[in-house]
Amino acid sequence: MVKLALPHQSKNIDEFGVSSCHYLLEELETKMLESFSVTLNGDVADSESLERAAKIISQSEALLKEAQVAQPIA
Repeated sequence: MVKLALPHQSKNIDEFGVSSCHYLLEELETKMLESFSVTLNGDVADSESLERAAKIISQSEALLKEAQVAQPIA
């Protein structure tokens, strides 16, 4: 999912693994805030950004479902 949000960091993630993702949190936060700003301002995102956002949401939903199955809420 991080690779979808920050495709330019894919090489680093491949090289250092997911344990290195905490170094990307600030960049992820900035990217999210920029995206929220675009949405709130009514600006139109390009189709590539929209497709990437849809993939991120889809993967997030799948991860949440997996987590719920692994640890059912009592």
